[in-house]
Amino acid sequence: MRRIQINKLQRNAGFMEEWTQKGIDDWKENMDKKREREAKQLEFDLTQAEKYNKYTVNSIDEANREVY
Repeated sequence: MRRIQINKLQRNAGFMEEWTQKGIDDWKENMDKKREREAKQLEFDLTQAEKYNKYTVNSIDEANREVY
């Protein structure tokens, strides 16, 4: 009976170790995806800011040419 209980405890410990490792692996994968998503968002924000800046500069240049 004792041997059966020890065996059961060892299986449970092995399962918990595998489960914990799977959780860590999933967390790492999710963090990589999050970093990629945030990088793409920053790149998009930069592109939008550059477009707005270019539009503003063009408007100012056009107004200066008109005044000149």
